[in-house]
Amino acid sequence: MIHIYGHTWPVRWGDNGEEKMVKVYANCTEVEIFLNGKSFGSKKRNSQDYPAAGLR
Repeated sequence: MIHIYGHTWPVRWGDNGEEKMVKVYANCTEVEIFLNGKSFGSKKRNSQDYPAAGLR
C-alpha cells in the first residue's frame, strides 16, 4: 500500500521552481519518487519517525 498525502490538489500545487515536501504513507520498506520519469530519490521507512514514518 502507498498513499501520497493530500486529498486536494491545492496541497500539491506550487509555483515553478518552488520546493514542496511530499509525505508518503506506505507499508513498503522503501519508496522512491519520480516526476516525469526522473527519480527524486528514495527513502527507507522508519516506523518510529512521525509523521509518515519518515517518508517525507
